[in-house]
Amino acid sequence: DFATRKVVCARPDQSIARVAALLAKKKFKKLPVVDDEGKLVGVIRRSAITKYVFGILFQ
Repeated sequence: DFATRKVVCARPDQSIARVAALLAKKKFKKLPVVDDEGKLVGVIRRSAITKYVFGILFQ
């Protein structure tokens, strides 16, 4: 009864920019990553994207 029916998730082929925008829009800290069959293949965290972007900017 408490769970949502429409789960927001990322796909392995989505760009980091798109996933970051989704995290920001929904105000989530992390998203499940699912494959074409809907099977969980990982989790992407906002902090991981932040570290990635800072790594690129300040190499």
